[in-house]
Amino acid sequence: MTKVQEIQAAIESLPREEYVRLRQWFSERDWEQWDKQIEADSEAGKLDFLINEATSKGAKVELLVHPGGHSFDVVDDSEDSRAIIKKTLEFFQVHLGTH
Repeated sequence: MTKVQEIQAAIESLPREEYVRLRQWFSERDWEQWDKQIEADSEAGKLDFLINEATSKGAKVELLVHPGGHSFDVVDDSEDSRAIIKKTLEFFQVHLGTH
């Protein structure tokens, strides 16, 4: 039996509560890695093409940076989080219209 198969068998035998905790841990770990990669790509200028393409087509672009990671709006109830959410919703209302 391979190590992966052993882990799979162990996961399958977990009680529901522990399985849910494990899934949460995996999810958080994946998002942390995603956030680190996006931040590194952004700092390296690898995402500049997105802003350049949008502005070249006349789109209004405003980059809002929050020091927290993914889901900052859920895990960080701060003035900064609320300000970013407010600006985002205002942008949607102005540029997408309300129906």
